[in-house]
Amino acid sequence: MVDTKRADKFGWTEEDIRIRPPRRDGVVSFEHRSTSSRLRLREAFRPVLVEALNRVVKRYVDAIREKLAEGEVRAADDEFLNWLQEYEQEEVRPFLEQALAPTLAAYAGAVESEVLSELGRPAVSETQAPFLAAYGAILSNIYAERSVGQLRALGKPKDGISPEEAIAQRLGEWLLTRADKVARIESVRAGEAAAHDTYKRGGVTRLQWRTNGKNCQYCSRLNGKTVGVQETFIPAGTDLQGGENDAPMKIRGAKLHPPAHRSCACLLRPAE
Repeated sequence: MVDTKRADKFGWTEEDIRIRPPRRDGVVSFEHRSTSSRLRLREAFRPVLVEALNRVVKRYVDAIREKLAEGEVRAADDEFLNWLQEYEQEEVRPFLEQALAPTLAAYAGAVESEVLSELGRPAVSETQAPFLAAYGAILSNIYAERSVGQLRALGKPKDGISPEEAIAQRLGEWLLTRADKVARIESVRAGEAAAHDTYKRGGVTRLQWRTNGKNCQYCSRLNGKTVGVQETFIPAGTDLQGGENDAPMKIRGAKLHPPAHRSCACLLRPAE
């Protein structure tokens, strides 16, 4: 039976007790409380990320539609693709960084507070500013490169569909689903990146990969893996193994922290 009086004394909620199992002595461990709090932060900030990303997607889609509506370029022309690349560089990337900066800062700050509380540290001397600047730049680059890549791939007629039709269809899909898709993975990646940064600044030297709830076989193989705080959990170019019937998953970029893939919901923990 859970000792709810002792739990209340340490500020644990009924949800903490329900989500995470108690220790043998009946008290919820601080690790479990911290983990559940970080998971709640993911859920709380996801719709805020969606809102900010929707502004980015709409602005981008409107600009592309306006460019093609002018009739001076066609979707398959190099002129359009060159314009697209330039627009991404000069407009989309800066706007995305600006649109997401307040949300990422608030999210990372909340994660930092939770991690420092877990470590028993009131503060650290170094700020999150370098981490946030680097994260925003990397996110905007990834978003822009994938956008151009998708539209470039649609620049040739296929199955009787013109490039204009294919791009119009993709833009419609972006308006409906892209902000949510990006927010789902970024709510995990940004939170775990902030945790990694805080653990490092807080003096933690070794970190452990932990699964969260129902997970895939790829993540199960990573569960419990421990590395130094400066080391990667998954090196770039790794063929990550899953279950017996799963094809190896190619990991193109090194992973210092979760997620390992689009639907990964794992977490970082300090290694004991």
